[in-house]
Amino acid sequence: MIRNYLKFAATFSGILKKSSQFQNTLSENKEQFVWSIIRYRKKINLKLILRLCNISSSVFYHWKNQVLKKCPSSPFQLCRRIYSNQLTATEVNNMKEMLIDKRFCYWPVNSIAYYALRNNIVNASLATWCFD
Repeated sequence: MIRNYLKFAATFSGILKKSSQFQNTLSENKEQFVWSIIRYRKKINLKLILRLCNISSSVFYHWKNQVLKKCPSSPFQLCRRIYSNQLTATEVNNMKEMLIDKRFCYWPVNSIAYYALRNNIVNASLATWCFD
């Protein structure tokens, strides 16, 4: 059991060496963190590790879903079954094409969004079109 904790600690310390800001480093390396937890899940106490890392279980399970449920066809690499509210790649491309199209160059974004919605080109709200 101690050997497994030491293996996990070695993996974990490798993550920590990259930066002095612990939380930022951990979230940037969440894939490596999740895989090391999964690898040793039968031999380590998950609640203890999460408490030592100051991570809530909901954050860990969110990270785990992001790591295990990747989808290369999605623009955000997230599985459409779990994250069903995201746009498809076709919708994102249609949005891009409409925003750079010369026909719409003097149209406000909200008019383009409602035009796309009326003509069933992109089914997304105005807030999705208006991003910073």
